[in-house]
Amino acid sequence: MRHHPERGSTVPLIVCACTFALAVIWVCTAATSLYITRKQLLSVADAAALAAAESFSLADVTLSAPGTVTLTLNDRDVRLAAERSVSASPTKLTHLELQSATTPDGVSARVVVAADWAPPLIAAILPAHLSISAESTARTAFSTR
Repeated sequence: MRHHPERGSTVPLIVCACTFALAVIWVCTAATSLYITRKQLLSVADAAALAAAESFSLADVTLSAPGTVTLTLNDRDVRLAAERSVSASPTKLTHLELQSATTPDGVSARVVVAADWAPPLIAAILPAHLSISAESTARTAFSTR
C-alpha cells in the first residue's frame, strides 16, 4: 500500500472555504442591516423636517404686497415640531435623538437625527455600536390659491 502525501488535504480546504463563506454571509448581513437602519433614520429625518417646515402659525404669515404672502419660520417652533415628530416615530432605532433642528433661511427646516447601530450576530458578544446620523431639509409651501 502506497502513502499519498495529499491524503486528507481536502478537510483543511473545506474548513477554509466554509469559514470564508460564513465571513461573506456575515459581512453581507451587516451591510444590509446598516443600510436598512440608515434608511429608517432618513425616513425619521424626512418626517421631522416636513413637520418642522409646516410648524408656522397664522401669526407668522404676512401680506407684503397684493397677492404676495410671506411667512417666516423660527428656530423654536421648528425644534418643537421636530422633537414631537421624532418622539412619535414608530421605529425601533436604538438611542434615537434629535441633534439639531434649525431654519437657515426662514422658509426651510433642516433637521439632523442620530441613532446607534450594532452589527448583527456579533452584538451579543461584542457591545460595539456605531453612531449614524441623517440630515433632511424641507421647504415650506404656502399658497394663496
